[in-house]
Amino acid sequence: PTPQTLFSERGIHDSEFGNNISIYPNPSQGKICITIENFNSKLSYTLFNSLGQIISEGDLLENSNELDLHEQGLFFIKISDDKYQTTKKIINYNH
Repeated sequence: PTPQTLFSERGIHDSEFGNNISIYPNPSQGKICITIENFNSKLSYTLFNSLGQIISEGDLLENSNELDLHEQGLFFIKISDDKYQTTKKIINYNH
């Protein structure tokens, strides 16, 4: 398997980009909502577990998206377009 880069230093624009993305509830109990504000380009996501393995990936809609988390633990979600990216931490506790 090819190693994945979870974090990168790309500058202040990535920080502003990340501020327009909300992920809740966090910690989660199996389902998260990703809300995107003031952004009009195509966004994609990659969800990694704490070992850096890809759990899922796909495209995000403009406003609100839901993802199911079937495993419990610590996850990282990388959200990006063709210019910017941000990575956020998610904790999931399934009952």
